[in-house]
Amino acid sequence: MASAQHEKAVARHRSMAIMAAFIAYLAISLAVFYPAVIHIGSTVPGSGVTPYQDMWFAWWSAYAVFSAHTGIYHTTLLSWPLGSSLYAYSTAPLLSFAFAPLGLLGAIYEYNTIFLIGFAFSGICMYVLAEYLSGNRYAAFIAGIIFAFSAFHIGESSHLSMLYIGWLPISIYFLLRLMRHEGRTYLNIIGMALSIAFSTTTASVQLTILIMLVMGAVIAAGLLDKAQREKLTSKRFVIPLIASFTAAFAIGSWSYLPLALYLYHNGLAASGYYPTATQYVLWSDNAASYFVPSYYNGLSHLFGIYGSVSYLVGPDPSQRSAYLGYSVLALALYGIYTERRRAALWVSIGIAAAWLSLGPWLQIGPTITKIPGIYLIYAAIPFLRVVREPARFGLIAVFAASILACMGMRRLLESKQHQRKRAIAITAIAGLIILIDIAMPPLGHPFAAQIFTNVSVPLPYSKLSDVSGNYSVLTLPSMPVKSISEPNLYAAISAYYTSVSKKPAVGAGFTSPNATDQLLLYNIPLAAEASNLSDGSETYYNSPVAQNLTNQTLLTLYNYNTGYVTVLTNAYTKQELSTLNSYMYGVFGTPYNGTNTETFGTSYAINQSIYKSYVAYPVGSYWIGRQFLVNGSIEETWSPIGNGPIVVYAPYPNTTARTNGLYYGETYKTVANMSFYAFSGKNGTITIEEQNGTSTTPIAVVNTTVSEQHYDVYVPMLSGPRGNTMFIIPSNGTGEIYLAGLRFSSAV
Repeated sequence: MASAQHEKAVARHRSMAIMAAFIAYLAISLAVFYPAVIHIGSTVPGSGVTPYQDMWFAWWSAYAVFSAHTGIYHTTLLSWPLGSSLYAYSTAPLLSFAFAPLGLLGAIYEYNTIFLIGFAFSGICMYVLAEYLSGNRYAAFIAGIIFAFSAFHIGESSHLSMLYIGWLPISIYFLLRLMRHEGRTYLNIIGMALSIAFSTTTASVQLTILIMLVMGAVIAAGLLDKAQREKLTSKRFVIPLIASFTAAFAIGSWSYLPLALYLYHNGLAASGYYPTATQYVLWSDNAASYFVPSYYNGLSHLFGIYGSVSYLVGPDPSQRSAYLGYSVLALALYGIYTERRRAALWVSIGIAAAWLSLGPWLQIGPTITKIPGIYLIYAAIPFLRVVREPARFGLIAVFAASILACMGMRRLLESKQHQRKRAIAITAIAGLIILIDIAMPPLGHPFAAQIFTNVSVPLPYSKLSDVSGNYSVLTLPSMPVKSISEPNLYAAISAYYTSVSKKPAVGAGFTSPNATDQLLLYNIPLAAEASNLSDGSETYYNSPVAQNLTNQTLLTLYNYNTGYVTVLTNAYTKQELSTLNSYMYGVFGTPYNGTNTETFGTSYAINQSIYKSYVAYPVGSYWIGRQFLVNGSIEETWSPIGNGPIVVYAPYPNTTARTNGLYYGETYKTVANMSFYAFSGKNGTITIEEQNGTSTTPIAVVNTTVSEQHYDVYVPMLSGPRGNTMFIIPSNGTGEIYLAGLRFSSAV
């Protein structure tokens, strides 16, 4: 009886210690990321595209399931009208579900809460493992600080997929208990299964793969040890291990199965799992990055370190935040020295992980050497290639360093075990030194403003959620802006706004649009010209068709059911904005002016122009532009690739026909004059065909010459929304055809 009461008291005391440690980690998180705490409803950690992406993902899954009643791996809110596949992203759906109530306050509150708790969660998971291994809660607390607030975690925390890294230590905790036959087996099975499943659904497959690799290393080390081999080959371990993995798959099947089916039908390449060798190098750690304070560390900017070692930043400093900290290394080395045998496993795992993080070729300072790394072997293994940024292996290196530092800290505290106050004081001092070393925020430094993003949602987007109707919104600029460091920034901002407006966005997304998405945007001359303008270029729309581009814009907006066009004024200089506005005001009228935005309604302009003129869409991937010197001036010409498809929308012949066609679906035949300039490599012919169901019908033949000539062809058409698909096909032996100034007009 007394023994049972003692066990309950010990368990209660341990639970209180865990709760106290969690509160302490949360307090540290609030201090390190104080700008997000002070302005929790308007400022988020991170910069560029990533915070907008992660806020959207934190909101999306819960909204998709509970409000939109749709799947979570495809959305029509982005890249409207086709929508966007989300399989290749780490969407962390379980976090979205768990924190959904906070989403009622706004995506910013929800994301900041997820972010801050992510550090406390990671710290307490490491604490549990370290306390289990060391039997010392003070040393375990230090291990939790090192792991949760490591330079790696702070850098990678800008990615939702690597925020909840605590699943790594807690899964190893349950694995070790299974290996040692400690505790209740069913609890260890459940704990390990949940840890593995949740590592995917609250983080990413990449984290799950890293966990599996560490598990494999721990089990392999156990099999090499004669004292453990018998336990690890017994049914008492093998069956629970298999049960854990089976349960993990069952628990996460709602997430795993859709991804598996997607990869089965589309291949790994569809999810971007095949970077080039050059990209592997870009996303690898530099050997020096393990010894130079992180780009996000206040010490780096206090002493101006990154003015001379900018090569450590790479394309993204978050991928090269490998710094372990000299205070951490000192504790780890002391732990290795004092506990050589127990430290051997973690030393081996740490060295292997650090080596993998250096990528295919060793980089030392500004030099990329020809010394190969073991990542070359790893990258040759198909499924494991999912972890495509070598620097991500820095997580395992930090994990091993945290355990080794725990060993060193335990040795330092051994003489203070019965002097609780002194042990607490030493732990507090050590923790403060480590935090300054690895996680010091850039207090008061101008750089602090660069690693946090002030987020404000223009009022029109808030109002759109209350406006009934299923229509889309086009935000300018919508195409990548090449003149800024993150070309997709404005598309990402537009995507984030959909979490407020709940209206689909044309062209919005988080990565460079694919060819299909790009074409959908390019069909809107306004979108192309507005993006050119924000790049500091002239407004110029490249097309073989010479026509009224306003009519093409308005027809496309009509086809995309676009109710509003919003201009992000911060994307333009004063002169650029004046140029854009002079056009926008003339077409759409007076806008609604919000914070850093102007919002234009489209319905009046569309109704005034719809199907009142010819509008032609050349299919961009089948035409290539060529410049020639013609009569002393540069002329833009176009060559059809393959069958040179063009879709032509013909106007209705009169107002009555237009009304009947739009409202009653009546069709009207007309004849159009198709005119263009053309010349060819050899004298030959162009056959013009129109689509007729699944086949094509020749409707005209044009004889071309090697000198530029003007041609007129009369072609039959249908008025209205069906569109007329035509093909411009050079005959065999004609050579390449060059066209310019293609126009369609009424034949009457």
